[in-house]
Amino acid sequence: MTDTNQENIFNLTNLLGFISKNKIALAVICIISFFVSLLVCFSIHPKFKSTVILFPTSSGSVSQSLITESQQKKEILNFGEEEEVEQLMQILLSSEIRNRIIEKYNLFEHYHISKDSKYANSQLYRKYESNVDISRTEYMSIRIDVLDESPDTAALIANDIAALVDSLYAKIQRERATKAFNIVEKEFLAQKEKIKNIEDSLSALSQLGVIDVKSQTEMYSEQHAIAIASGNDRAKTEIEKKLDVLAKYGSSHSILKEQMFEEVKQLAVIEAKYREAKIDLEQDLPNTYIVSAAEVADRKFYPIYWLTISLSVFSTLLFSIILLILFDKYIKKKNPFEVVTDLKKLLSKFEIPKYEVMESYFKTKSIFSLIMKWKWHLAVLAIVAGGLGALFSSSWFIKPKYKSSAVVYPANITPLSEESESEQMLELLQSDDIKFRIIDVFNLYEHYNVSKDDSNPVWKIIKYYDGNVNIQKTPNEAIVITVTDEDPQMASDIVDSIIAFYDTKVLQLNVEKSKEIVAIYKKEYEKKLNEIDSLGEILKNYRTEYNMLDMSAQVEKYTEAIYMGRSLDEARTVLGNWEELGAEYNKNDSLFYYALSDMHTTKVVYDNALRDSEKVQTYANVVSKPYPADKKSYPVRWLIVLFSVLGALLAGTIFVSLIEGSAKNNK
Repeated sequence: MTDTNQENIFNLTNLLGFISKNKIALAVICIISFFVSLLVCFSIHPKFKSTVILFPTSSGSVSQSLITESQQKKEILNFGEEEEVEQLMQILLSSEIRNRIIEKYNLFEHYHISKDSKYANSQLYRKYESNVDISRTEYMSIRIDVLDESPDTAALIANDIAALVDSLYAKIQRERATKAFNIVEKEFLAQKEKIKNIEDSLSALSQLGVIDVKSQTEMYSEQHAIAIASGNDRAKTEIEKKLDVLAKYGSSHSILKEQMFEEVKQLAVIEAKYREAKIDLEQDLPNTYIVSAAEVADRKFYPIYWLTISLSVFSTLLFSIILLILFDKYIKKKNPFEVVTDLKKLLSKFEIPKYEVMESYFKTKSIFSLIMKWKWHLAVLAIVAGGLGALFSSSWFIKPKYKSSAVVYPANITPLSEESESEQMLELLQSDDIKFRIIDVFNLYEHYNVSKDDSNPVWKIIKYYDGNVNIQKTPNEAIVITVTDEDPQMASDIVDSIIAFYDTKVLQLNVEKSKEIVAIYKKEYEKKLNEIDSLGEILKNYRTEYNMLDMSAQVEKYTEAIYMGRSLDEARTVLGNWEELGAEYNKNDSLFYYALSDMHTTKVVYDNALRDSEKVQTYANVVSKPYPADKKSYPVRWLIVLFSVLGALLAGTIFVSLIEGSAKNNK
């Protein structure tokens, strides 16, 4: 083996010997690197980390868990499931919590950001996001990490973020609970008023002597028979007057009594809902279980001195050894001209592995030769392309656009098919109805410079709308509405309007369906009322014309009187009426009570549909509200300039290669 080959073979002994030989120089370099890195570490403001770990609670309300007997109720003491974790994540990332923290701790001043700077809000939000990390753990909990130069501030911010979740949750729930309570309270008071009116009617009938038709009929029939048997004409006349009153108002009393029974049942249901709504409105339970609260850190988290210094010293030592080897082998004992000559020779001998193979496929040598030959031309072309890219991406040619967004969750809606509530909300937000309302309200034809006289103006305006409005579902089952526009305030206003129009559209759809049900059951209700009135008149005719008040009471008493040998012509007449007309009377009486029952069932559906057609409520929980952006989101100038330069270099290289090829062919 030759000496040259021996020199090229890696030898650990030789390396250690070389390091030992230059140990003083390497030690000095390491010491210098140590102090420099230590100085750099001390120049970096240390940051302290505080952490909060929490679980969401179950989404079931207090009333559902403690009051009702629903099979679908959720135990409020349980930890939240995946859906609750996703919702809690979205709320923790909301702009409202971020803005409250910024305001409370004056983070503009704390992060040394001037409010008068051009992109003050964007810089602050970027700084906030770099210092506040909210992540989901593998155990279905949520971890809040806060970094800050002050350990006290880091702990306070972390704990306040966890506390603000309850505040924001309570605000969202209170808005819904207040509207629900107002609706139920209105129905509760209306139902009580309805029952009071029935009580007044029954009270008026009571003053006329109609208290209980069946028992009174039984008693009056017995006394009437006795009066006839004893020849007491005065008593007979008085009793007949009372029987006439029963015959005249008996049907009305029966209707009112049955109606009172049904309305009281309905009142019990509404009162239960009223109590539930009131409990939900007044509840003040936490929505999170804080497993680990943030504590003031007594040790900095960043920078890690030992790691930073170790890496700095090690990398410096490694780089120094390489340089010393090169110096010892190629530079030592040679003047600068010889060094340059040796370096040229070394570089000329250097080849990447399998260079011939690469050259046969890619012609890299000729390409690099071509680039070096035309380097100044290509450099000028790149500079010009970069300048033009910067020029054409400026506001003179491309108007900057600003982005505004909101995060919302669906509320108070029922899926119409197998789709989820979020998917149904997404479909409604993307509907043409909302699109055209936004286009009309904000006059987007003029704003986007689309003339209504152009060919296909609707297609063009929808294309502009879809290009500037993006609505999509997040992994946390929320909906993000993002709008870009040249006017930051308009972008924010469009997002607000989309949410408002969504509420209006859902309300309109629900009202339309409810009105359809109202129309259907109103006809059915009126039909039943007419049937009841008709049957009531038939029964009234039996009572007034044939003195048929109550079959069981009259037959029993009059039969008993006749059996005891009394001469009761009128009693025999009434019994004859029952024998002849009893079947028809009982049939109409049964139809009367069945009609009453059907009427009350129909009325419950009718009242519920009527209530739904008149109520006004929102259908979106806004987690993050939109705000006017202070920094453009489009165009990204550095990216445009970069691609312009790269594209110009590629095109220039191809062009000069064509020139060179043409010149060779001419020769």
